[in-house]
Amino acid sequence: MKKSAVFALMLTLLSASLFAQQAPATKPEETDKPAVPTTPQTQKVEDYSAALNLARYGYTTNNALCLITAAEMIYQLGVTPLPADARQNPSKPAPADSKPAKPDLANPEQLLTDARRLAKGDATVLALANRVKPAPATRGAVGGPKRSTTSVSANSVDVFYIRFRGYESAIVALQGDGDTDLDLYIYDDNGNLVARDDDYTDGCVASWTPRYTGLFTIRVKNRGTVYNRYTLATN
Repeated sequence: MKKSAVFALMLTLLSASLFAQQAPATKPEETDKPAVPTTPQTQKVEDYSAALNLARYGYTTNNALCLITAAEMIYQLGVTPLPADARQNPSKPAPADSKPAKPDLANPEQLLTDARRLAKGDATVLALANRVKPAPATRGAVGGPKRSTTSVSANSVDVFYIRFRGYESAIVALQGDGDTDLDLYIYDDNGNLVARDDDYTDGCVASWTPRYTGLFTIRVKNRGTVYNRYTLATN
């Protein structure tokens, strides 16, 4: 079986198990919100968020195959970093924020290293891990989905300013480290709330269709008593 087929089968089986176990309580949803069309770019952001979620599940269950599959997805999706100036208020960790460090879910090299450790010498699993490599760089490629991995302090808000194109589907997704509830809010330049995900988890996805091209404000609210290390991705 080809490598791509192996990973496709692994992802199907692991995702079915993952999402069957996750049914978090949520706050009431707005029922009159129009559906946002899916595009190749928004789908890539959703796939990237799913990879991070799969990586976290892999660490929770000590499942090397989850980590390998997540690393493969992250490499293949090729999501690049957000410009450093997109984040407006870099926060300084407070003493109350101290807690044991957790793995970086967005680092495929670390995922593969930890997968090899969890394999405990299993030759098949080690072979799968060793086959995962970064995707070849595309010369001249510009644009595409972006990401930022950072931490938000306890009871604090991170703010990003990101430009979106009018009348094109927009999406922001984030995945935290699992220690606190994170809420996601998006505002236009008039201060109007245009999208949000404020359930009781730290996995958020919000999408909308901008009515114009311009800067939008992304607010990530940490409702917990310790910091949360998260990765935000957007198109």
